[in-house]
Amino acid sequence: MKYPWASNNSKAKEKEKFGYFQAEEELIKKIKENVGINGCRHPATFLVEAADDIAYLTADIEDAVKKGVFDWETEYQKMKTEFEKKYPNLFEKLETYRKEALNNQDTDKNLIDVQNFKVRVQGIVFGEVVGAFN
Repeated sequence: MKYPWASNNSKAKEKEKFGYFQAEEELIKKIKENVGINGCRHPATFLVEAADDIAYLTADIEDAVKKGVFDWETEYQKMKTEFEKKYPNLFEKLETYRKEALNNQDTDKNLIDVQNFKVRVQGIVFGEVVGAFN
């Protein structure tokens, strides 16, 4: 539960967000007792929140490419120059995918490239977040 307070709680009013309705109070009380969170957020909620942020951020990059907000090839080359030494496996795999897209004569190579980038980068960043909790 991302927000461990009821809809009638002052935090809900202040932040305009809540985790459950007042009618569910008894059920939530039992869950809190069994899980041991005592009104605090469960640590897993931070992982879920990070996963949401990562998913939305990478989707925004894909949307920007679809809408032509920036040139994907230019941005990809900048990232490759800066990060290839740190993430050689990432760029090796991405280059393989890029060649496949060219060989298949895909109509929207940039979109395929950014989608492959998005999926691979999500995996790396998710791994980093999980590692921070270990």
